[in-house]
Amino acid sequence: MTTEMQIAALFNFATIIESLLGLHAYRHRNTPGALPLAGIFLAAALWTVTVTLDLHPQKLALVLERAFHGIMYASITAICSSWLVFCLRITGRIAKLPRFYVACVAVVAAGTALLVATNEAHHLFWVWTQHNGRPHLHAEWGYWLFLGYGYLHILGGIGLLVVCLCEAPAANWRRCLLIVLAGSFPLTVNFASHLEMLADMTFDPTPFGLLAGICLLWWALFRMRILELIPMAQKLIWDQVQVGALVLDTKFRVLDSNPLARSMFQGLSLQSCGHLARETMPDWPQLSEVLALTPPVCREIRVKRPDALRYWDVRVNIIKGWRGQPSGYVLLVTDVTQRHQTEAAREELVGKLGAALAQVKTLSGLLPMCSSCKKIRDSAGEWQNLELYLRQHTDAKLTHGLCPQCARHIFPGAADKLKI
Repeated sequence: MTTEMQIAALFNFATIIESLLGLHAYRHRNTPGALPLAGIFLAAALWTVTVTLDLHPQKLALVLERAFHGIMYASITAICSSWLVFCLRITGRIAKLPRFYVACVAVVAAGTALLVATNEAHHLFWVWTQHNGRPHLHAEWGYWLFLGYGYLHILGGIGLLVVCLCEAPAANWRRCLLIVLAGSFPLTVNFASHLEMLADMTFDPTPFGLLAGICLLWWALFRMRILELIPMAQKLIWDQVQVGALVLDTKFRVLDSNPLARSMFQGLSLQSCGHLARETMPDWPQLSEVLALTPPVCREIRVKRPDALRYWDVRVNIIKGWRGQPSGYVLLVTDVTQRHQTEAAREELVGKLGAALAQVKTLSGLLPMCSSCKKIRDSAGEWQNLELYLRQHTDAKLTHGLCPQCARHIFPGAADKLKI
């Protein structure tokens, strides 16, 4: 097997891998960054096909060869644009791709394909000249403009990732660095080929650099699950909000959490991203009872801690995809232990006051009293002795004695002797 055939076989293998990865990414199209990633893979597969066919130009008709050149350049445009959009999405810079940008990319790709296919008529991209008796391709301004367009998109995406790499927590910087390397490989190889560092090669080596970048993206896709994690940009409000926030997917894997949630839930950390909640969180049984209800829902749960029993108010909201189907859950957890303690203290105080009031009996209002016998008429209309009425309506205990006047009246002689 000749070297050319070996290269063609390698390109065919790369085409199959890139196509499968593109289909896999498209299956996760509801995830931020999945659609542009699918565009990168599928456009790379199309480009690899055209490069493979370009290895055998003698087998292609002239018109077909020009058409394939147009498709090749259009696929490069799609790769560069999809790369920038992918970086914008996974770093959280944009929530939704503007249609105007999509239309501009489509126009640029179609225009590039048309100009490349008709290059022999206007020579805006390249011109074939003779150099030392051999045909030599001389690039024109259209080619350099196209190259600048591609480099600007690739470098712009890498710049966004570098900024995100500086801001990302420890759990995310490895994914970020891997994606930076995936974009840098094809760019470096292509730049080296234009500086004639790889002049001994008889074919464009950029697809090999692209294949290396595809392998890194494959690792990030299947090993680090970049399409199963939310955008890596940590917003200031997310980190400083006074409510514990936890994001789960439909399989109850941890997608993200803010610092307050990590301080509330035992076992939850930055390294928990991508892991099942039940494997990392001892408090999962209480949370699963709330998640078993139909969101949105709010429930109060009790969790045991070494210092005391804690009370949490858990609110569950569902995350819906662009088609309305559930794609995850957001749990907002508020510690209401202090409120419970305040309510318990208030109830205890109310109970004590009620018990004290229950021991106090007072008389108020007008009491109908007989002016002769001093009996009192009760609410039923019965006349009662004053002693009996006081005993029934107050907590006073009565004792009997004689005042000096009555003692002299009843016992005149004894009163004088006793000097009452």
